[in-house]
Amino acid sequence: FLTNIGYLKSMISVTQSEKLNKIFESWFFTFSTVFGLAGNFLNLVIVNRVRHNILVISTMVFFLAGFVYTASVVRISTTAGVYFFLFTIPTILNGCSPIMITGLYKDAGYISFICFIFLNAGQSFSGLLLATIKLLLIKFPITKTVADVVTTDEDKTAFLYFSITIGMLIIAIILYVVIINTSRYKKKKRAREKSNVETVSKPLKQQFICYYLIFKNKWIDGLTIYLNMTITLFIFPVLLLKVESTSTNLEWIKYFTVFNTFFAFALGDFISRYIYMFLKWPRPGTIWMIIFASLRVLFLFLFFFCNNQLKTGFPTIFKHDVFPILFVFLFGLTGGHLITIVFSVPYSLETIEKQVDCSSLFVLLLGFGLASGSLLSWVF
Repeated sequence: FLTNIGYLKSMISVTQSEKLNKIFESWFFTFSTVFGLAGNFLNLVIVNRVRHNILVISTMVFFLAGFVYTASVVRISTTAGVYFFLFTIPTILNGCSPIMITGLYKDAGYISFICFIFLNAGQSFSGLLLATIKLLLIKFPITKTVADVVTTDEDKTAFLYFSITIGMLIIAIILYVVIINTSRYKKKKRAREKSNVETVSKPLKQQFICYYLIFKNKWIDGLTIYLNMTITLFIFPVLLLKVESTSTNLEWIKYFTVFNTFFAFALGDFISRYIYMFLKWPRPGTIWMIIFASLRVLFLFLFFFCNNQLKTGFPTIFKHDVFPILFVFLFGLTGGHLITIVFSVPYSLETIEKQVDCSSLFVLLLGFGLASGSLLSWVF
């Protein structure tokens, strides 16, 4: 959905609502993150009550059904249909993500820490892949001719994106089923479960007491992930989409927004997920975590000093396009590094049960950060 902004906004134009067109990005991300929080709370309740393998497969199948539906109704011509599509499908899918993520983190706990590193990089890799496809489609666009005017066919382009997503989901489901049925996975899972006294289900009150105790001990890391994601969604992508190229090269200008907003961010985010293997700073549980996360707000002013559509009163100091691209890359790099550090914390706990509870809590705080950031993005 992130890389399909052009198509989504073209749907809004069907309603002939210019005001909604202008505030589309903020509205879209606010709906999908704020209402998606319901999935985070549901995850806290069911995480130890339903087998995590079932939860992971169920959510992926649900994702698949959602995108199959989305691809089958690529163009919705009614106002009611537009609102239904924009503010229900992304919201529901976003709400299911915490359930799947927590289950996958539990699988990583069964196997090895290196599995977590690669799992953690998967999300950023998907962003990098889609941004690359977006750039290729600018170079080799899918077009249509209307009244002798050649324009981008947003419908077919969107259908291609959603079809790629469907294909990736099918591959993911197949691979996951294969992995959890391998002898190595089963052996490691049995070994971990035998070495831990693990409660499959416990009273809800006791469950939330466990969350409280974990937050009491890991509040610095929890606050870090909240601040980190708040600042990330505050700036990305709404503010970044308003940064414009200063180049006079019309060919480059066509690529700039996608390259700067999505590719540079995803590249920095992807690389950062592996940096933790070599650079374990700041250390989890230290005040440096909060300081490092808070300092990321300085990127806001760096982007203000770039060429943008906002009437901020700031002069354009960084006039060359290389500056916003570098800033976006570093913005993605620092954010991804903090995410990796925080989500490595649960693996230091002694039991699988505590690891899952801690991961669930951090995923909830991440969700709150996404919601807070999307709400703050309305200032742009």
